[in-house]
Amino acid sequence: DTGTYTLYRHDPENPYSLLDDDVQEIEPGKPGVLWLGTRHGGLTKFEMSTETFTHYPPDPTNPQSNPSEAVEAIYRAADGIVWLGLDGGGLLKFDPVMETFKSYRHDPENSNSLSEDVIIGIFQDDAGFLWLATQKTGLNRFDPVTETVTRYRHDPNDPHSLDTEHLSKARGGIYQD
Repeated sequence: DTGTYTLYRHDPENPYSLLDDDVQEIEPGKPGVLWLGTRHGGLTKFEMSTETFTHYPPDPTNPQSNPSEAVEAIYRAADGIVWLGLDGGGLLKFDPVMETFKSYRHDPENSNSLSEDVIIGIFQDDAGFLWLATQKTGLNRFDPVTETVTRYRHDPNDPHSLDTEHLSKARGGIYQD
């Protein structure tokens, strides 16, 4: 421990600097890599050895890119896939080896889709399911193999349902408000 620290800020003159100073989430990647989710710049990879940032901002001309600049949650799975919860963009799967994105969105015509497009927390259980906390419509269980969703919502007539549809996130967990 040297007792010093480095402050990383956006520098408009440096394309390899942090794209947005409002970092919402930090998730460790492979050794020497941090994944950063920002409020206004999308996903960023930080390489510790070179102290450089690689940006994956939204690209409206590419439907396979990141659809939202506001990242609310990041989870890196054991297989290396980086999952992003977006504010208005649903769930995003990012393959860091191929540098490809796949988006999962709410579809009002499909009950196996996300219950909404604001995902504020992500957790993976031992069976491989992703548990997604939404802002206003409860909990979603996403199966990465079948790419389907099971929705868990508050039902006032079911005492075994969620107590509320409003969930919160904290490091290491998803909680009911």
